Amino acid sequence: MNEPISMVADVKPPVAAAIAAYLDSHREWDCDRVVNAALAMFLLQGSNSGDPELARVYLQAVFGDVFQVEEQP
Repeated sequence: MNEPISMVADVKPPVAAAIAAYLDSHREWDCDRVVNAALAMFLLQGSNSGDPELARVYLQAVFGDVFQVEEQP
C-alpha cells in the first residue's frame, strides 16, 4: 500500500499537551510529521524486520530535506 491513509485518534491529554508544546517550539514541524516519526519509530522498535522503507520514513520525518534517498526502481 503506497497511498497515505487518514487517521482519527483520541489522544490522551498529556500526549496532546506534549505534542502542542513540541510544535510550539519547533515551528518547522507539523502534526503529520510528528505522528509519522513517532509511528515509524514505534514500529521499527517493535519488529525484527528492520524494514528499510520504515527506516526511510522515520529518517525523512526527523531530518527532513537533509535526509533524501533516491527512489529505487
